Amino acid sequence: MSAERDLVRKKIKEFKFKIGELEGTLEGS
Repeated sequence: MSAERDLVRKKIKEFKFKIGELEGTLEGS
């Protein structure tokens, strides 16, 4: 259970990071 939760947390972190990068590039251009 905890391992699955850890994986989900990692995915959410990566997702948020990607969204942040996208927003950053959109604002930069």
